[in-house]
Amino acid sequence: MTHLLGNKPADLVLSGVNAGQNLGDIVNCSGTAGGAREGALQGAIGIAMSQCMDYNSSRQADWANAVHFGARTVEAILAAHEGDDVFYNVNFPFCDTSEVTGLAAVPHQRFSRSPIRHYASDNPGGFFMAIPETPLPLDPGADFEVLRKGNKITVTPMALQITHRVALERLASLKLPTAS
Repeated sequence: MTHLLGNKPADLVLSGVNAGQNLGDIVNCSGTAGGAREGALQGAIGIAMSQCMDYNSSRQADWANAVHFGARTVEAILAAHEGDDVFYNVNFPFCDTSEVTGLAAVPHQRFSRSPIRHYASDNPGGFFMAIPETPLPLDPGADFEVLRKGNKITVTPMALQITHRVALERLASLKLPTAS
């Protein structure tokens, strides 16, 4: 945005549609989410979009839900956006378009330890990150379960300001230990 658009920055940055879901902790290393975050850091509304896949049955994405619901999902986010310091992570469910039950604003699933693993890609020299086995228990109100069991398009607002305020206060009196 800063190089190509110069002093006329974009109002909206759409990143994706990614082949494969960006759920839970994986959003922290997602290039798709990173594109939306970078757009938001430059003052645009940033929206990352991903089409879920069933990795057990096929390595091909079925783009029907992203195609059918993509523009309307963006319109709904734009109508609700109020200049918040956020970007949005959207996942379209893996089901028939007739089975999609709507939109749901949800938090991302946080695990006690990230289950993300590195895998070789079909592209020579490439790799991808995935969650091979989803840790349990899952929060029934978070992205994994709402998408999987509810067939809803999930929308997760992600904060640009990521400072942990409680830890910041706890560290306010932090001092370097004296040398022994």
